[in-house]
Amino acid sequence: MQRDDERIVYHLGKALYEDRRVDDALYAEAVSTLGEPAVIELTGVFGYYALVAMALNVFAVLRNVAAPLPFS
Repeated sequence: MQRDDERIVYHLGKALYEDRRVDDALYAEAVSTLGEPAVIELTGVFGYYALVAMALNVFAVLRNVAAPLPFS
């Protein structure tokens, strides 16, 4: 069973990436569950992820497949 906070994070990200907007009801639910500072921080994280992903795609950055990953 999914926790409310996980569900809200998913729906918030989905709304931002698909609709470029968060409706009032989802925003209110996110703030009441996570708190406004966490919603602000989470929005920044989603934005930063998009920025990094765009840069990697535009500049066709590839991972050196000969180098081992730093984790298993």
